[in-house]
Amino acid sequence: MASRTTARTVTFWEPFELEELDEELPSGDYIVETDEERLESVSFPAFRRILTVIHLRGEAPHPGRLRTLAVAPQSLDAALARDRDRTRQSRRNPPIVETAKPDERRTTMTDDKTAGKTGADAAETPATGMTEEGEMERFGIERVRTEYFRLGEYRYTNLRDALNQARRMAKTG
Repeated sequence: MASRTTARTVTFWEPFELEELDEELPSGDYIVETDEERLESVSFPAFRRILTVIHLRGEAPHPGRLRTLAVAPQSLDAALARDRDRTRQSRRNPPIVETAKPDERRTTMTDDKTAGKTGADAAETPATGMTEEGEMERFGIERVRTEYFRLGEYRYTNLRDALNQARRMAKTG
């Protein structure tokens, strides 16, 4: 019987739990593999899921050792939905964190249409007359603040990538 395996990456923005495991897992990207077998008794290509596994990162004493966990797809979907709901809630009420160094200056770019306007007028959209914040809410657009990691002149959005590059630079330098 023919079978196939598909892999996808899922992202958890906050620590999470799975029903199949009695521990909290850290946020981050996880690879999920699904094994399916082809159904021969139908006249069109169809597959039945037979196994779903998630690859877990190694624990502190052995960070390079990977673990895999067979998981029910419904359990994984529920954990992703909980994470999405918590993330949406935290984005509605984001903590105010100032990360700029005192010597860094933030600049705002304006065009001729917004030059000289202040407050809510500066963010008004000419097509609708609504503020940008109002349109964001209307269309379900969420503001996402991104954390960056600097290494020399480069900027990384993933700490693991920054650390790996720093290690490579330490070996060659």
